[in-house]
Amino acid sequence: MRLAEQTPSPDPVAVDPVAVKRHGHADEVAAMIAYLAGPEAAFVTGADLLIDSGFAA
Repeated sequence: MRLAEQTPSPDPVAVDPVAVKRHGHADEVAAMIAYLAGPEAAFVTGADLLIDSGFAA
């Protein structure tokens, strides 16, 4: 008997915790860094901004 046949079906959220169903790209992270370094973010202080594709959501 295979291991997959012995174990119950896993919770789909536990198997695929990434909400957007894809890996992030370096340019997506760079866009957030550019925003935070630019004048548009002058009023942003003390924020935790997660770039994790919805993993922590």
